[in-house]
Amino acid sequence: MKRSHQLWGLSWQNITGWITGNDNLPEMHRIFNVSCFIATLFCFLAGVQCLLASLDPILIANNFIYTLVLAVLYYLSRFKNKFGTSRFISIFVLIFIYTPILWIYNGGSASGIPYFILMFSSFLTIQLVGKSEGSNKRALGVVIHVLFSLIVTVLILLELFLPHIFYQYEDPGTRYFDIIISLLFALTSNYFILRAFVNLYYKQLDKIEEYSQKLEELVVRDSMTSIYNHGFVVKRLAEEIERAARYNMPLSVMMTDIDHFKKINDSYGHSFGDEVLVKLAQCIQSNCRNVDIVGRYGGEEFLILLPETNVNLAIALAKRLTETIRKIDYSNSIVVTISGGITGYQSGDTASMMIERADELLYKAKNEGRNRILS
Repeated sequence: MKRSHQLWGLSWQNITGWITGNDNLPEMHRIFNVSCFIATLFCFLAGVQCLLASLDPILIANNFIYTLVLAVLYYLSRFKNKFGTSRFISIFVLIFIYTPILWIYNGGSASGIPYFILMFSSFLTIQLVGKSEGSNKRALGVVIHVLFSLIVTVLILLELFLPHIFYQYEDPGTRYFDIIISLLFALTSNYFILRAFVNLYYKQLDKIEEYSQKLEELVVRDSMTSIYNHGFVVKRLAEEIERAARYNMPLSVMMTDIDHFKKINDSYGHSFGDEVLVKLAQCIQSNCRNVDIVGRYGGEEFLILLPETNVNLAIALAKRLTETIRKIDYSNSIVVTISGGITGYQSGDTASMMIERADELLYKAKNEGRNRILS
């Protein structure tokens, strides 16, 4: 089941799909694209915040320059496929340039910067942790996190011993305004990053469900006719027998076979024989209910399971099928008929017993002249 989360008429999947780029990109590449896009947006807003709060010009320039750097890196990663280079540069600039300048010129621990530090830590985790990463790269991720923690620790110690080099707010109002805005930015940024992850998770889940359904179809469907294969239809017959016995409900089985199919193959070729099989299977399927189970038992034989159906109702279906099948339009304009046998569930029956009875009636119908279904 597809999941859709709407925002102003657009689904989150469509929005993040455009931001992340091609679905065929590796998981970590797409994650970097979305996190870099969000970081670019919020870095720009942080610059606007500093401008409105009349903070140090160096701090304002730092935000806007890093915004430009992130925008270029996003472009290179998203449109030029330069993921590795973009990721390395973004991490290097964040740790060694952007964070120290931000801490020193925005008031240090007395400002809203600690909230940003937590957000940066999330950003680094996103960039450095992934199931596709090798053990060496995972170790590098740990080293970078430790390095980032050490740099922040050094900045705090510098603030303790050299407080005069750090920006001091002119009044408490400006400081608390900065703290509030920083907190809101950090919370909102984390929300969008996590929301993007949730969306990516749902996309992966949808893919898994889709692949699972396709795999199931490959396992239980006949590759030529697309109806159920021998193994599945026999298994379902055993289940339906158990249900019929438990709830005392009727169950009928119809075994059919294409008349003179070998002659058709010999006269018109195997390609035409395949056409007959496909069209006949489609005809049988379209004339049965959704609860009925149609399977290719083998070669030109079809097994039809009719739950909650007595033999009289099965005979009515058989008459309709024989008439409809004779009217099928084939490329060689021939009339194809079927023979078959119908049997109903009897107490103590097994799947093999019901199939054997239906098969005996099928061959009896062939011996009596074909183009008929006996019960």
